[in-house]
Amino acid sequence: MDIVQITDTASYGTPKAQEENLVQCACEEGIVQIRRKSLGEPYELTLLPRAPDLYIPRKTCRTTFSMDLLLALMERSDFAWLCDSVARHETSTSETVIFGAPTLRLLDT
Repeated sequence: MDIVQITDTASYGTPKAQEENLVQCACEEGIVQIRRKSLGEPYELTLLPRAPDLYIPRKTCRTTFSMDLLLALMERSDFAWLCDSVARHETSTSETVIFGAPTLRLLDT
């Protein structure tokens, strides 16, 4: 997906703790909104398609991925499948954390 940033991400990493932040990236199919309410919160992605009849399996998702990783995923994913892709990767990384070393030690005994 060819993206064009509508809002600036240069200061995105250092916002005020209570300030809501919004980054919008446009592509041919629509706009990707990336919002974070405060520094401790995960990002929320929302897909806003230009064509109302465009099939999007998942229009919103939440993630703890970094902004750099989200921008890289946007470059490599189709617009309609971005949230689905992010959610799939987020689930696999969170399962690794949940089923980490302590749980694996229990399985060995």
